[in-house]
Amino acid sequence: GDIEKVAAAGAEETKALGFRGAAKFHDSFIAQLETIRLSKVLSTIKTDVPLGFDLKSLTPGTPDWQKVFAIADELDLRDLKKEAGERLGGAAAKPETAPEPERVFERTAVKTAEELSKALKALGDEGPFAIFPECEVRSPVACSLTALSITSGNRTVCVRFSESSGASDDLFSIPEGITEAEALGALRELIEDPSKAKAGHDLKRLMNVLFHEGLRPQGFLLDTMLMDHVLNAAQRGYSLRETAERHYGGDISWIQEEKPAGRKKAPEKSDAEKNELLMRSSELVLMLSGKLKSAVDSEEWSRKTYYETEQPLISVLSLMERTGAGVSVPALREASERFGEGMERLEKKAFEEAGCEFNIASPKQVGEIIYGRLGVEPQKKTGSGQNSTKEDILSDLAPTVPLAGTVLEWRGLAKLRGTYSDVLPGLIDHVTGRVHTNFNQTGTSTGRL
Repeated sequence: GDIEKVAAAGAEETKALGFRGAAKFHDSFIAQLETIRLSKVLSTIKTDVPLGFDLKSLTPGTPDWQKVFAIADELDLRDLKKEAGERLGGAAAKPETAPEPERVFERTAVKTAEELSKALKALGDEGPFAIFPECEVRSPVACSLTALSITSGNRTVCVRFSESSGASDDLFSIPEGITEAEALGALRELIEDPSKAKAGHDLKRLMNVLFHEGLRPQGFLLDTMLMDHVLNAAQRGYSLRETAERHYGGDISWIQEEKPAGRKKAPEKSDAEKNELLMRSSELVLMLSGKLKSAVDSEEWSRKTYYETEQPLISVLSLMERTGAGVSVPALREASERFGEGMERLEKKAFEEAGCEFNIASPKQVGEIIYGRLGVEPQKKTGSGQNSTKEDILSDLAPTVPLAGTVLEWRGLAKLRGTYSDVLPGLIDHVTGRVHTNFNQTGTSTGRL
């Protein structure tokens, strides 16, 4: 009822209402009357507030789909971006930007150690030196480098290692080609010189490859992938193509997709074609590194984030990945046996609690037993319409439904066994005897690895 009417009523009148707690209600109400009055004021929606503008001005008009597309593209709102693109007719969706003039580079694909040394000297000492590798990376300690392109100023040098067998008639093969040992020997001074700034796209991966080849990379400072992430943390992908789409106005149609459409194997390219792609890639990295560095340096928050957090982490994470983690296979096997015994014990216990046998690994069958056979009231349904047996639901039921607690225990052991004790032995590197993982610096917008 009305607050003031309740306050005006006497204690006996309130008591006579006969509801539970009526005898003490009046005194408590009077003691808290001012607080109650304030609560009413705060919870009352006022309809006479002067707005200072005409409500009709808030009526939605026709959207500026070009602006909508630009905002959706910046914030990675894919559904809205798709709708805006369709409204604009697809081809006109991308906001118009001034085309970037093509920068001309002097390219050299070297064939001998002498040519490589001469070409490296021609790059000069000023830098930065953008490096792009052609390699296969199976893990941080299992890499194979087959070619490398370096760009500085307006010059680009590409070196492709000869086949060790010497069986190929290719231009870069032995005896005409340059061996990997010769190439790395010539590259060592540049790679290991801390005074010469190097740029790359995913420097951690590049450094792992170079370490694997026996080099000690230093001066690797400008990571176009990480700088893009600092500036655009909400993006979903940071491949060279995706970074170029955001920051480069020139032609990037030549960049190969990491996963060809339809999962078809890409046609084999000649060494000359591969070299051209490599050289264009290192040239693009050089151009992007300048643009992104300027953008990062323009704001205090981005400078601090990149130079004080992300950049120093590159070498730390590279070392962590290459060092790996020691794993005791006998201990894991023993743990797997214990987990298996525990799972068998819990499975038998579940059968007893259910009064029948069922597949304890099947959420559907667990739901049928708990909600059907045991008659527990369903709590929540899954997207497919089944009664949910997720962890939070079973945790709520466990105090009164023993089977729910048993299933949770079984799932816990199954996860430990399936995620760790049974799997980790197969991930051990046969050379180091350790497990080597990858730490992704661009996986989240909040900075978590």
